[in-house]
Amino acid sequence: MLRDLRELSRDRTSLVAERSRLKNRIQKILEEANIKLGSVASDVLGKSGQAMLTAMVEGQENPQPLADLALGQFRLKIPQLVEALRGRVRGVHRFRLKQHLERVDFIDAQIAQLEAEIEKQNAPFDEAVSLLAEIPGFDRTTAWSVIAEIGIDMNQFPSADHLASWGCKNSYFTAFFQRIAAHRGASERSWPSVIPCSSSAITCSSADVVSRTWGSITSTSSIRKNLLAISSNG
Repeated sequence: MLRDLRELSRDRTSLVAERSRLKNRIQKILEEANIKLGSVASDVLGKSGQAMLTAMVEGQENPQPLADLALGQFRLKIPQLVEALRGRVRGVHRFRLKQHLERVDFIDAQIAQLEAEIEKQNAPFDEAVSLLAEIPGFDRTTAWSVIAEIGIDMNQFPSADHLASWGCKNSYFTAFFQRIAAHRGASERSWPSVIPCSSSAITCSSADVVSRTWGSITSTSSIRKNLLAISSNG
């Protein structure tokens, strides 16, 4: 069962990373068109950003109507958005944006399907998921990933340090880094990469992937403490 969860969790991580790559490509297209949406919007693929991008694809070039698509608190930034959305979007930009947005929609649908299946498969571990989700920096998707990689039997780890050491040396996250490092032929300290550091893929240096995954963000002490009660009672 844990093997199945592990594969599903890794599939989700791969999809989230692919979505992040698409987001970067979309941002590059916008920059080519002199659109500075990313300087105002923290996420160009948020609801407001996607609405604006879709309007661009459909031919809207006037920055005011585009800015008016902002939702919620983001509407407070309409003056900045108007300036950021002044650019020159050509036909080739619209075509490429359309293709990338369609891929994002497809990936979002696949991620939603995977998450539903992961939630279903995690039913036997719901107590553990709920306990881990209480740790600062965790959510349910982070908890899924941790359980999929290390299970819930903490009796195999004498201490939090032992768990952290195991995670650093043997985990999927480290193997993921090593594959990229070998591919790029670069040292740990010399390049940035998109790496699954929590519930989503974020940009971080390769050198701190383990510390972000097993260190302060996830707190191995809290992981072991919360899961040890379950495994001991089991």
